[in-house]
Amino acid sequence: LDMPRPEIEPLAWGPEREKAFTSVKKALVSAPALGLPDYSKLFELFVHERQGVVSGVLTQKLGPHRRPVAYYSTQLDEVAKGTPGCIRAIAATAALIEKTRPVVLGHSLTVYVSAVLMLLFQTLAMLLSLTCGQRTLRVAMVPGPC
Repeated sequence: LDMPRPEIEPLAWGPEREKAFTSVKKALVSAPALGLPDYSKLFELFVHERQGVVSGVLTQKLGPHRRPVAYYSTQLDEVAKGTPGCIRAIAATAALIEKTRPVVLGHSLTVYVSAVLMLLFQTLAMLLSLTCGQRTLRVAMVPGPC
């Protein structure tokens, strides 16, 4: 089946587009770009879930500040999307912890979650194993709704 192709106009690459392209390239390689992991320092993971979309940032302290080491974004599976918000938050946290494995390599990781999720973790502490082999997981609370 041969379908006619729509006419595509060639992109006019002028000085304005070149300048925009160059500024994007510079932004991608400049601060606050990602830092290389320092395995002598603690890793910190901040997790957020909204409507089944999970996002997070893995950081390490650099002086008084936190420097991003990796950004993560993923979608929960359809089963997890159909659960209540706090259960989705647990699934989101588990998904991002799993995604950090290639970077964290079994080193200490503190996960920052909402206050409501922290209470849920404390309630389910007997069911959750927060120690996986030699890797210890600490869960810390950040203010905000679940």
